[in-house]
Amino acid sequence: MNAYDAIMELFPKLSRDEVVQLKNHCTYRLQNMSAKPRPTLAEEDWLWHGIKTELTKRGMYVKVRGWYPREAGWQTKSDEVKQIIRNAAPGVTAYIELQMLGELAAEALADYIESWNKREYAVSLQHMVRFVHLVPDALEYCYPGYIPAKSYDFVVKHLKRTGQLDATR
Repeated sequence: MNAYDAIMELFPKLSRDEVVQLKNHCTYRLQNMSAKPRPTLAEEDWLWHGIKTELTKRGMYVKVRGWYPREAGWQTKSDEVKQIIRNAAPGVTAYIELQMLGELAAEALADYIESWNKREYAVSLQHMVRFVHLVPDALEYCYPGYIPAKSYDFVVKHLKRTGQLDATR
C-alpha cells in the first residue's frame, strides 16, 4: 500500500477540523512543490487578490484575464492601505498569510460598505476599488482596536488554523 492509498483509506474517518488542517497542509506543500515559481509580493497584489476572492464568494466577480484596476490612484491608495495593514500585522510574513490578510481586509471592506445601507453604494467591484482607501476604517469597524494593537497577525493565524479563510485560489 502506498502513501496515497493509506491517506484515501483514512480520509473518510477524519473530522472536519482534521480535513481543514490536511487541506491547509496540502496547499502549503503544493505551493512549495510547484514547478512554477510563486509570484513575489511585488508581483502579486495580495489586497487585489482579497477583493477578487471576496467578490467571488459573493457571486459578483467574473474573471477577466489580465484585468487590473485602472481607477485613478488605485496603486497609490492600495499601497498606502497595504502598508497600514502590514504595520498592524507584524508577524505576517508568509505569502499565503498575506493573501489571507487581503481576504480579511476585503471582507471587512465589503461589510463596511453594506453597513452604509445606501442603495447607490452596494458592494460591487467598482465600489471595492473606489473605496479601497477605506480599508483601515473598515477593519476598525469590524475589529475595533486591532490596528493600534498590531494584532492582525494573531487573527490571520487563528483563521488559518481554523480554516475560516481560504487563500488557496
